[in-house]
Amino acid sequence: MPSVCSDRERHPAGAAVKHMLLIFHTAAGTSVSHSTVARTPSSRARGLRGSPGLMRNESMLFAWPHVTMDPFTMEGVTFPLDFVFVSPDSRVVDVRRNVQPGVAKVMSRRPFMYAIELPAGFAEKNSIVMGTRVSWMQ
Repeated sequence: MPSVCSDRERHPAGAAVKHMLLIFHTAAGTSVSHSTVARTPSSRARGLRGSPGLMRNESMLFAWPHVTMDPFTMEGVTFPLDFVFVSPDSRVVDVRRNVQPGVAKVMSRRPFMYAIELPAGFAEKNSIVMGTRVSWMQ
């Protein structure tokens, strides 16, 4: 079984992998999502545009090599999403629920290093709130 990533080489911002298992550790228990990693400027810009949608436990993890406040857009996305913004210490710093297609700008209220796009309703169903710890496995 793969181990939880903790060193910089295997962390999403520096990883060479394209897929990871995200684990959300909440007061209600744990939940998982199979995530495609977007860590280059072009893959972060493309995001889920043109995608037919996400399955119940699928997501896209956006990783930066530094803390950011970069905005997201829902232009070109045809399905609603939850956005979970995560700090360098792997804690959720903001959650935007049920963001609808066509929204021009989606922003975190706090700086983040990782952002996760999930199917709308995932954050509420799995009790993901500020302070939730997130870990990942390759």
